[in-house]
Amino acid sequence: SLWGVPLLSTKGNDRTDILLLKFLQARDFKVDDAFAMLQNTVIWRKEFLADTIPEEDVGTDFSTVSYMQGYDKEGHPVCYNNYSLFQDKELYNNTFG
Repeated sequence: SLWGVPLLSTKGNDRTDILLLKFLQARDFKVDDAFAMLQNTVIWRKEFLADTIPEEDVGTDFSTVSYMQGYDKEGHPVCYNNYSLFQDKELYNNTFG
């Protein structure tokens, strides 16, 4: 699955068709290119543990700048960022090194 959407066709699940269509559109309906893009996306997300980000503890310093607050209607995590806090150079350096 990708973003909670099964990649193999399932009866009555239009989300699979929509997801695959997005990859096809992104590659001008060239099936081989769209398939390669989809493969690379799945590999990247596994390699960088992208699906674990909503559960990740971002620490106390960073929590004042950015925080996760629930999920949207489609199940995507919602992240709020307060960039005005980066005027504090010490906080910026602690956050981004």
